[in-house]
Amino acid sequence: MKQSLGVVAEDKLINIQAKILATPSLQYFNRNVRDIRNASWAFTHERFSRAGSLDVIDAFALDKAPFNNRRDNHPEKPRDLAEDMADRLSSHGVQVRRGESERGSLEALSQFWKKLSKAQRATLVALDGHSFDIHADVKRLADLEHGVHSMCLQSGKIPYITKKNAVQDVGYGYQFLSNYALKLNLKTGGINHTLSSDFLDQCLGSDRDTTLILGADVTHPNVGDALGTPSIACVVGSYDNQFQIYHGSMRLQAGREEVSVAITREERIVLTQKANC
Repeated sequence: MKQSLGVVAEDKLINIQAKILATPSLQYFNRNVRDIRNASWAFTHERFSRAGSLDVIDAFALDKAPFNNRRDNHPEKPRDLAEDMADRLSSHGVQVRRGESERGSLEALSQFWKKLSKAQRATLVALDGHSFDIHADVKRLADLEHGVHSMCLQSGKIPYITKKNAVQDVGYGYQFLSNYALKLNLKTGGINHTLSSDFLDQCLGSDRDTTLILGADVTHPNVGDALGTPSIACVVGSYDNQFQIYHGSMRLQAGREEVSVAITREERIVLTQKANC
């Protein structure tokens, strides 16, 4: 390169000046503050800032979905998963009870949802391994046909504690269930935690009440997808001055185009203005 172009390459990596930002504090129920260290923090024993609207937790295991554990020499049943998740949710401030539990096929799952009451409920669906097709089928049944909250888990990866220790009793792993409790609480309209008000005021000052946080993405067809497969453009926008509630807009558009992002972004700005003015 030096001879042909007159360019000399450095033999050292480039140095760039950087700054370590102060880590924010998370605020839970009753303003209980948890400091973050090394991008992690203990959540197992905290209560959500605001509990979601959830009364019953059900569980359904698809055929052949294996559980990692045994109790009294019998395979673990979905009802125990539902019971342990209900206990975890209650410990985080969501007063919920264990509901129904069954094992069967996709068709049986559809019938299972059809016979349930219309209470505020969610279903844990245990899958046999990871399958995009099965996951899509479950979500289609839940979202489009029955209108129920659902959450899929790979049954073989659910940790089970066989001996009581200093952290938890015998049963499904607290940390694992707490991670899913975070998702369930958001699905049902709750708020898991907030950034401390002092931190937000320090960052945004008088602009806090007029700040809108947006997130956008476009999913394009994969190579080999059918001709005419659309792209999907989505935009979410914050709805409160704690920046924990986000509403979304979605558009289908011609494959591999980006135009709808601008449209959905403007929609979120207008709707947030109407809600807060």
